[in-house]
Amino acid sequence: MSNTEYVIINMYRFISSYMTIKAMHSCVMGTVMMAFVVLIRHINKRRVRTVDYYSLLLLFPMLFTGMSKLFFTRYGVYVYMCSSKIAGTVLSLIYLSVMLILLFIYVIRNRIHLSRIRRLEPMGPEYELLIGRAMDAVDLKHDFIKVGFYITDENVSPYSGGIIRHYVVMPAKEKTGVSENEYYIMLYHELVH
Repeated sequence: MSNTEYVIINMYRFISSYMTIKAMHSCVMGTVMMAFVVLIRHINKRRVRTVDYYSLLLLFPMLFTGMSKLFFTRYGVYVYMCSSKIAGTVLSLIYLSVMLILLFIYVIRNRIHLSRIRRLEPMGPEYELLIGRAMDAVDLKHDFIKVGFYITDENVSPYSGGIIRHYVVMPAKEKTGVSENEYYIMLYHELVH
């Protein structure tokens, strides 16, 4: 085995151990946070909707709990020891391998989907009034928010997507069999997404 192969194998082992530890920490902390949110919602019993809504925002810090110093205190030492033992095994290598395969599949499928979207026909002038009305209602007049509107000849449900390049795909008006106002509501709904 050459020196380069040895370095690559050791780096892969280190990364898999590190990611497994962080994933286990996030799972433990996520479970604790979710239990806390469920408890708040149970006590509230849907009396105050804002409490239900804002309690769900407690889940956001869960994304960063893999780095929490809680696991280096005496209360988290058992979780840390357990995750460190598992991280050094073949399970961590399997975990990282599966995550990389899933990432690869996601990237490929996303590229295929976006290439299909780009081949669709953009909404023409006959849709401009509906688009303008929907964008005014959603308040998307800002220059930094660009939305691509596309028409498909397939009989599909309207859908939207994109994180950086937003898009809305609508079936042609004549394919839907709905009134102009109902079509506007569908377009508005997708813009809200």
